[in-house]
Amino acid sequence: MAGLHGFHCISARLAAVLCLCIAAVWPLRAQESGGSYLERTTAALAQLDAAERALAAGDTGGIRGALDRMGATAGDLSSKALRFREVANREFARCGDRVQELERRIGDIKTEQGRVQAEIKSLEATLAGATERERLSAQQLVEINRRMANAHAALEERRRKLDELNSWWWVPGYGAYLGIRTLADHDIEEANSLSHALNDERARLSEAGQARAAADRLMRQLQGQITVNNGTTDTLNAMSRQSVAHIAELRQTASFLTTAEAFWSKASTLLQIGVERRDQDLRLLLSLLDEDLTLDDFSEEFRPSSGKMREALLAFAKSVDSGSNYLLDSSTDYCGGPPRAVGGPDLSTRCNVSQITRYFEIVDPVRCSFRYVNPPGCPPSQKVVDQSPAALQAGRNRGDWTRTPAQNWVGRASTSPCELKGSIYYGKLAGPDQCEAVCQGDPVCTAWTYNIRNAFMPGSIGQCWGAPAAFELNKRPWEGFESGGLGQRNP
Repeated sequence: MAGLHGFHCISARLAAVLCLCIAAVWPLRAQESGGSYLERTTAALAQLDAAERALAAGDTGGIRGALDRMGATAGDLSSKALRFREVANREFARCGDRVQELERRIGDIKTEQGRVQAEIKSLEATLAGATERERLSAQQLVEINRRMANAHAALEERRRKLDELNSWWWVPGYGAYLGIRTLADHDIEEANSLSHALNDERARLSEAGQARAAADRLMRQLQGQITVNNGTTDTLNAMSRQSVAHIAELRQTASFLTTAEAFWSKASTLLQIGVERRDQDLRLLLSLLDEDLTLDDFSEEFRPSSGKMREALLAFAKSVDSGSNYLLDSSTDYCGGPPRAVGGPDLSTRCNVSQITRYFEIVDPVRCSFRYVNPPGCPPSQKVVDQSPAALQAGRNRGDWTRTPAQNWVGRASTSPCELKGSIYYGKLAGPDQCEAVCQGDPVCTAWTYNIRNAFMPGSIGQCWGAPAAFELNKRPWEGFESGGLGQRNP
């Protein structure tokens, strides 16, 4: 238990990277020009809040002023999140490699253990077949000696593997938990003792009366080695499982930093685009700040908790300023061995934030790839429309129906029409002709959009959406769609 407790205390700190690695990517400590990391994060969020108040008041100038004051800080915070993400991604990849190597070595030890077990079974079978309890034939003595020599060779190979593992997983303090130091100090001594015992037993086997007792003693020693080996393997497997669990937490942190980088990048781009789009993006950023997250608290111990994106940004900044963030830890206890080379190429790529919405899942925090998903409850239930010849003819007679390719009149944003009130979902249909016919058959539908091949939102190809007369259509280029409607000429 003491060894296990020692491991827990060590692994509770995610020793992600050497100080040299941190220094190479960014001086991440608290005080910088313009204030600490927490002060700059707090100031940027305060400007977003000010912009929100101006938005609610319809004060375009107030929005512009708040965003102007936030702009430089947002860009700097985006850069810092990117560099922290690179540290997390490097450690995620390095630790994954080390765990794979550990599992390979565990497999080698199990293989050697299997050989010892096989020798024991073979020896037992030979002794059981002896016709005389106190006398063994010369031929049987030769066979027993040969098999005992094989068993000893297997134990020597096992000792070599353990010696190799002990030097490979070199971090001080880990030996106690892994049992490697114990095996090196005690079990290998036992193997040496067994070597001497084996030589003694070989000599004694020349006296037939002592052959059975000698072989029994040797088998008991071999069984003891098997028991110790089983304990060692179980301990190594436990370490591997805990390592995999903490690697998952490291990936979670990398995913959060991916989101943080994208968030601040999006905020910084608000200064470079028009007021109309600026209002839309501001609403998006404010909605992202209110998103629920589950992640660790970034301190020296993993304590997963739930909170909002806003709280996570502030907590991360606070952990950096206080020096408690585990990405700043200079130890490498967690994954053992040397850290990933500082001078290697970056693993991460910058995020393309041009189309970030509230509804995205991070697929790969290294490549910064996102999977966009529909919001909860979208698409809604399919509306069933009368498609009888009479209903279709009545719909066509309502007026002049027109079509426009490469436009999405009903869906104006990545999550629309799901969040736009008044849109109508007709389900997945065979093509734009059928989508138009369904809209014509629905007396309240005056416009429709069919997704021919736009896969921006997974699973949306083939969807048909309609809109009533009061719906605000979006008549702008949008590849992969076709739209049409009653008396809807394209400007």
